[in-house]
Amino acid sequence: MADNFIPGLQQAENCLLIRRRELPIQGETPVQIGQELKPEQIVARAELPGDVQILRIAESLGIEGEEVTEQLKVTVGTSVTKGEVLCEHRGLFGLFRSQYLAPCDGSVDFISDTLGHIGLRMPSQILSVNAYCGGKVSAVNAGYSVEIQTYATVIQGIFGVGGERLGRIKILDIEPGQNLTQKHLPQDVKGAIVIGGTKPDTAVLNCLSEGGATGLIVGGVDDVALQEFLGFEIGLAVTGNENVSFSMMVTEGFGNLAISQRVLSLIKPHQGAFACMNGTTQIRAGAIRPELIIPTVYKAEQTILSGVAGLAIGAKVRLIRVPYFGVLGEVAELPTKPEKLESGTFARVLRVRLSNGDFVTVPRANAEILF
Repeated sequence: MADNFIPGLQQAENCLLIRRRELPIQGETPVQIGQELKPEQIVARAELPGDVQILRIAESLGIEGEEVTEQLKVTVGTSVTKGEVLCEHRGLFGLFRSQYLAPCDGSVDFISDTLGHIGLRMPSQILSVNAYCGGKVSAVNAGYSVEIQTYATVIQGIFGVGGERLGRIKILDIEPGQNLTQKHLPQDVKGAIVIGGTKPDTAVLNCLSEGGATGLIVGGVDDVALQEFLGFEIGLAVTGNENVSFSMMVTEGFGNLAISQRVLSLIKPHQGAFACMNGTTQIRAGAIRPELIIPTVYKAEQTILSGVAGLAIGAKVRLIRVPYFGVLGEVAELPTKPEKLESGTFARVLRVRLSNGDFVTVPRANAEILF
């Protein structure tokens, strides 16, 4: 059982990459197997029913539910627009009138004769899913999902924010461990995925946002600067839905950590190339890592990225829990029996040789393979 499976960070070139694009509810998938797709092309869409808003007409007009039913100007299924009269009540001898107006556009979902309430369903929303990285359709689950395969260089990071973005790669002239400041940024960053350096300050993040950049990839990030830019303290469990104009991927961790030479060596041949990235991160079960995907041409030998890997002596790993968060090392030993941790619990562990030569023992769940 020493060769168990743990999450891994994918950092590789010449890969056959397979991505599934799926809907949360049943819809339509207007593509066919073998079809070549561009990144922005829609591969699946569905109609999301709007929420139902309860309109308490009787209470609002101060009348009984039966009176509301008698004086309604709509029926179930009627489409209404904001400001349209739904019910008009005539008071004593018809001299006094009171009206109830639709608060928004929608359609009448139900009418309660006894309570004098109406259920107004908001307009439905169209949910569409694009091809993201583009490629060829390899499988279709009609109405639900589409699998797309493409050849690419793939680099995953340890943390990110923001969703899916498309842009052109722009590698900065900066040392891997140098703090990224505004002086390192080119004048034109519109549509660019900016790459290089570490620990950008808030001014850099704001400048990229105002300049129209679509992505930023750095070695490390300062949590205070990130919080100031986002406007709130971000949690580490799930990210990707932040309201930001560009996505960010951190390749090493929090703090003053240099972007790795391996990452830079994989990206440098693609300066100016089109790429897509996603800052979505999920650290808990079902781990999702932020990623940069650079589509490439077909090569004779391809590596298929499966997303899992087996532990073995000599495997390169990154530790993902304090006090070793972001530290790189090599698996030196894989004890087969659970060992007692400082917390008093027992868990399966591995011994890691760090880059400085030190050895540490950590739970296997606190490490991820670099491959």
